[in-house]
Amino acid sequence: MKPLRYPSKPDEEAWAAFMPSQAMDAILGCITQPAHAALAGRLAATLNGQLFDEVPDGIIETIGGHDAGWSEFDLSALEDAESTQPISFIATPSAIAVRAWRKSIAEAETKSALSGYVVRSHFCLLAPQDKDDQHLLFRKEEEAQLHHVNADLKGHTQDLGRFIAILGFCDLLSLYLCSGWPGDFELPLAHPAHPSAKDARRIPVSINDRVVHVNNTKVPHGTSVYVDGWKRTQSGSLQNQRYEWTFQ
Repeated sequence: MKPLRYPSKPDEEAWAAFMPSQAMDAILGCITQPAHAALAGRLAATLNGQLFDEVPDGIIETIGGHDAGWSEFDLSALEDAESTQPISFIATPSAIAVRAWRKSIAEAETKSALSGYVVRSHFCLLAPQDKDDQHLLFRKEEEAQLHHVNADLKGHTQDLGRFIAILGFCDLLSLYLCSGWPGDFELPLAHPAHPSAKDARRIPVSINDRVVHVNNTKVPHGTSVYVDGWKRTQSGSLQNQRYEWTFQ
């Protein structure tokens, strides 16, 4: 779950700046993890061949479905939203998060070994490097799987890092949009959780209300992307809401 419409802090690093938006108490609306991932896929399709070198449709599809494992947890939270405040995904207990990551990886693997590798790599990068037993076990087991699967993907060796970077970039841009992030900031043209992000070229991004501008792209003005979510009404209930942004 992600709260909507929070103030920006453009002077902070990409992830560090995003995190405070998830600590707010008053949730004006909700967007599920699978819906956020679908937006990331739409962003990847829009920026494909514009901001980064073109990637195959299968990778776009992988990006759009990379959070499929969160469906059960998020839908359950929505059912109870009128009586219980939904929590942000960053506040989700590690056992639940790890279970969602594993389900997301399993779903990606039904598409192809390449999809599974890209999604598994994404969550290995995102898993906190702390002393939590769930995180430690996840990283140990899934990183071992990466080494095993990599041997079967020799034809994609040169592209793997690029595919993972595109997922990470579009994932974080989607999170900013879903959180109602306004103002100007920069995103690394890399997976934000990868060590290479420190030295990666940074892309200026501007979001003002429902208008988004990403520098160094040739996306036609008026191109739009959207995400489906739920908006809290005055009575406290949730109703369907589509949020849309236009590129300029």
